Amino acid sequence: MFIFLVLVAFSLIAYLEGAPLYRERRFKELVVTGALWSLSLALSLAMLLNLVLPSPTLWMERLFLPVSSFLKQLLIGGM
Repeated sequence: MFIFLVLVAFSLIAYLEGAPLYRERRFKELVVTGALWSLSLALSLAMLLNLVLPSPTLWMERLFLPVSSFLKQLLIGGM
């Protein structure tokens, strides 16, 4: 039942936001909006189905560890 409600809510909101973008021929914004809506719908359905979702902190650590190491070296080495 909740899955149906989520699908209806996402469809309604996507239509209300996507139709004006399509009428105004703003296709780039429509593609970005559609991609974000698809990602959020997939995450919402995964949460409803009690699937294990990956933690975003692991990705952030991998991304920012080299940057923080470089900045630390730059600040400590510059003194």
